[in-house]
Amino acid sequence: MAPRTSIAVAEVHGRRGFASRCTLLRWGVLVAVCVFVATSPAAARTRFQPAIVKGGVSAATVAVTLVNPASGGRVARSQHSPVFTWRVDGLASLTSPPSEKLEVSTDPTFRGGVATQIFDCTSSGCPTSYQWKTSWWYLESDACTYTPPQGRCSKGTTLSDTLYWRVSLPLSDGPVVSPTGHFQLFRPKDTTPPHALALRGSAQRGAFARFEFFASDETGPIREELGLYGRGRLVFRGRSGWRILPNQAYLRLQLPLAIQAGTYTWRLTAFDQAGNHKKSCALYVIGA
Repeated sequence: MAPRTSIAVAEVHGRRGFASRCTLLRWGVLVAVCVFVATSPAAARTRFQPAIVKGGVSAATVAVTLVNPASGGRVARSQHSPVFTWRVDGLASLTSPPSEKLEVSTDPTFRGGVATQIFDCTSSGCPTSYQWKTSWWYLESDACTYTPPQGRCSKGTTLSDTLYWRVSLPLSDGPVVSPTGHFQLFRPKDTTPPHALALRGSAQRGAFARFEFFASDETGPIREELGLYGRGRLVFRGRSGWRILPNQAYLRLQLPLAIQAGTYTWRLTAFDQAGNHKKSCALYVIGA
């Protein structure tokens, strides 16, 4: 799965306070801001076979009813998804157990980004609930995730707070699809800072430097700022835009030749959307 990328901006600070500002990511050509995105192993399954309807029985006898989240309701936003629950009636009219597909998207047509989970039914019934335990579900359900330029939609918005969901079963005479439900995500009062841990690193002078770290927040997207310090003086800094991180990530930025070889300290500051922040520092060695 292609990771979400965001624009990183860096500033190089000179000895007399001069700062040259440059955008370091345009479509990943100059600098890539990279994240390791956790994928759902079950989502990689592609088998979604239709079940056969018994002779003389219509697929109309099978029905899917959405239960939770209630359509039009509100759900507190967090890394974990809400528990999706539904009901399937009429399975006795099938000759074999079908598969089920749960879809969640910010796009009501489900043509954009869609978080998808496929389940196998058995002779005793079909699964009727599911919860994603990582931020993967929200990243994939955001229709803006892969809309060029990456991370933006035509109106310049992303991470919509309205989500649509449905459950479907493929049958031999046509799929059975539930009505589309929708719910509003809201950001609960948050006074807890995000998690942040800078990791020790190294790079060559004038080369691309990789600043590795762990960062995440339970309530949604975060942004990061980094500062590189030599003898207590800020010599270089960079930042990323709002994004959801699956815990481990790195920023890849080019170091200017003006920064000499030596041992430095780099400081990571992670911000959540409630204004909380956390800092973490680590050594960074620049070779000649």
